[in-house]
Amino acid sequence: MRFRTFLYRTNLVFFVECVRELRALLFRKSYSQYNEDKIILQLLSNQKGYYLDIGSGRPISGSNTYALYRLGWSGTAIDPLLNNARLFRLFRHRDRFLNAVVGANKQSIEFYEFEQYVYSTFYREAAEYAIIHNQAKLRKITKIKNHFLDSSDLQKLNHFPSVLSIDCEGADFNILKSIDFSRYRPTIICVELFRSQSLDVNQNISAFLLEKNYQLISSTVLNGLFVSGEYILKLRMK
Repeated sequence: MRFRTFLYRTNLVFFVECVRELRALLFRKSYSQYNEDKIILQLLSNQKGYYLDIGSGRPISGSNTYALYRLGWSGTAIDPLLNNARLFRLFRHRDRFLNAVVGANKQSIEFYEFEQYVYSTFYREAAEYAIIHNQAKLRKITKIKNHFLDSSDLQKLNHFPSVLSIDCEGADFNILKSIDFSRYRPTIICVELFRSQSLDVNQNISAFLLEKNYQLISSTVLNGLFVSGEYILKLRMK
């Protein structure tokens, strides 16, 4: 832990993370945490499209969209960590990257950054849970730009095929509710379901998406993968 803290206080952390990404590129068969990208590729049959990756994390390791990028896809990635912004510029130059969090307005918001970056969040309850249960060590709390999703972000999700990936440590449901699914219809939605401390939230996400005509096709240790009713109908007609 002390060594990790030392790295964060020096420029060595970026070098270490570059090496991590290169190792993932060279040696991993799946870049997602639990093979979500393999499931997405099976569903889409290697077709080329667009993704919106909210809470994207690193560009390669743990990414739900890097396998798509390698197939020629491009899209928009949104993440609040500055190092992830630098890594995206290095490894994924076709993508548009926004160094921000996604929220209901354009005001700045407190962001809780943990040394184990996967726990970093702007959702206070999730941060407090991680601290109380010794899941991760808080590095700092900063004010960061809040990005409000608008038509310029969402309209490309109507292009076929498209993937919406959301991993925002407790804020996933609020982000989903901010999207007008009568206007914007991503082909596949990959959203975190099983890290939430609230079973009700997980059930609400599934019920909400079912109401919007999305079916849960597969789930992993952390995520649920939902497919639009339109695409399911198209697959059945083949």
